[in-house]
Amino acid sequence: MSKRQIHSLISIILVFVIWEIIALFVANRAVFPHISDVFVSTMSLLKDPYFYRSFFITSLTGLSAFLLSFLIAFGALYMLYIFPVLKTYVQTLASVVKSLPVASVTILFLIWIKTSSLPFYVAFIMSLPIVLETVCLAEPSFYNQNVESAIVLGVGKTRIFFDICLFNIRYLLLSALRSALPVAFKSAIAAEVIALVRNSLGNIMYESKIFFETDRLIAVTLVVVIAVKIYETILATILKKLCYIKKNER
Repeated sequence: MSKRQIHSLISIILVFVIWEIIALFVANRAVFPHISDVFVSTMSLLKDPYFYRSFFITSLTGLSAFLLSFLIAFGALYMLYIFPVLKTYVQTLASVVKSLPVASVTILFLIWIKTSSLPFYVAFIMSLPIVLETVCLAEPSFYNQNVESAIVLGVGKTRIFFDICLFNIRYLLLSALRSALPVAFKSAIAAEVIALVRNSLGNIMYESKIFFETDRLIAVTLVVVIAVKIYETILATILKKLCYIKKNER
């Protein structure tokens, strides 16, 4: 094992030890369950067909909202390359939208759209500014020596953008993915809880809170954290291949 893996393992063990100490001190499973309680609840969830249906719908909502925001930001990135003057407008829009509270957006959208579609729109609105802000940081990469040489050689702007610029900003795109994807899922689940969306992980969390099933609530949360990490790894691998990132460049 590498030093990084060893330190990560030690960190996990410390978290578990602190968790158990707090659980023993509180001595109330409804308020702060033991790790064993969470494990049992997780196994129970994995046997429940309703959980899988809810997990699929929430995952589809979070992923689709993130992908849409990423595609729009990608289009904005191309427009910034063609029309650099748009940077100020994009930054202002991203700054305003980013400051909006999730609860306010959710309640407002409840007036305009049907409940079942609400989490998608909230997740999209909350993840979009994060990707847009990263896109604005990429603008200086459009003016390096390789780009200038390609312009002198008469290469078209579109080809320069896809063949040179995307490679130059590959790590910024990865950063945007790793920042915006968790926000999309957190916002979607928060909207599901507020709007009481059926067949969703947010609804399972709300029911767990109502019936004081804290161990079940934590189990669902852990599943979401692990799932988001898996989705992030898969999407990052795809993005690396699209941007021609080799493994030894990590």
